[in-house]
Amino acid sequence: MSVFHLTTVAPTKSAKKSDVDELNAWHWLAIGVYLIALLLTLQHFHSHVPDPLPMSAPTNVFSETRARRILDELVSYGSKPAGSHACEVGTDLKHWSTWVGCD
Repeated sequence: MSVFHLTTVAPTKSAKKSDVDELNAWHWLAIGVYLIALLLTLQHFHSHVPDPLPMSAPTNVFSETRARRILDELVSYGSKPAGSHACEVGTDLKHWSTWVGCD
């Protein structure tokens, strides 16, 4: 039968509590620089969005003008409860496929 003895080992080097548990000025400086760079990058991409493509854009890319025409027609039917005439008319995709060039 084997018996294990648990012994505690005293630390060989005494460390100050402030060196181990707290962030010093260099840590806060690095965190601050990272956050400022992140905010500047986000601001740049937020303010430099591309212009909307015209209706003459190729059909394999999104065009805001084409989508707006379809959306306006969908909204013009009014409320569309399930099973109503407006719901059935509003889901005629063959009519819209000629607008986007998917003949």
